[in-house]
Amino acid sequence: MAKKKKEYKPEEVKREVYRKVFLSDEGRIVLTDILNDLGHMIVDSLEPEQLILQNYAKVLLSKLGIWQPHNIKNIVDAYLNMQYTQGEK
Repeated sequence: MAKKKKEYKPEEVKREVYRKVFLSDEGRIVLTDILNDLGHMIVDSLEPEQLILQNYAKVLLSKLGIWQPHNIKNIVDAYLNMQYTQGEK
C-alpha cells in the first residue's frame, strides 16, 4: 500500500519555508537585523510611520508562527527568563 503524501495548506508551506530560512544561524542574524530595522523593540516612538514598521515586524513573526495568541505564555516566559542588561538606546 502506497503511503499517502500529507497535503499542506499554502500558509503552512509558507510558514515552514520561513522557519527553515530563519532557523539557520545566518537566518537568525538576518531576522535580528530585520527586526532592528523595523524598530521592533523601540518603545518610545509613537510616530505613525514607526508603528507601521513595528506592526510589520509582528506580521513577520506571525508568518514564522511565533507571534500567535496561543504562544502568549511562551513569549512572556521567554521575555521574563532573559537576564536584564542595560543596553544602548
